[in-house]
Amino acid sequence: MPKILIIEDRRENIVFIVNNILKPKGYDVITAMDGKTGLEKAERESPDLIITDLKLPRMNGLDVLERLREKQIYTPAIVMTFHGTEETAVRALRLGARDYLIKPFTFEEMQAALDRAFQPQPVSPESYLDKLKTQAK
Repeated sequence: MPKILIIEDRRENIVFIVNNILKPKGYDVITAMDGKTGLEKAERESPDLIITDLKLPRMNGLDVLERLREKQIYTPAIVMTFHGTEETAVRALRLGARDYLIKPFTFEEMQAALDRAFQPQPVSPESYLDKLKTQAK
């Protein structure tokens, strides 16, 4: 089964995602509670997917993705946040995020994001943004 790294500073969110969504589906799970540790684990463990919060101690989720891209590591990601803006969503997608979830999200929303994350990557982040804009119309 795929290995998923969760970078989230709230233990209760980690427990919810792991126990209710990931473990029942058989995913292997690695966790980190701050961005810097998450970056180190992403480099060392080579997960198949990263689920990261946007606001984290020591390094935010978008900076984690940016550092990984600088090192030519293109692990797909799902970014989640309470404080979503169009600007951060666009930046997340340009950094390779496959999805952007606003908290609180439902079980079904996270499951749909996981399904999309494991689909083949669009040609470019820009083409994915164009696809999202088309679907929104």
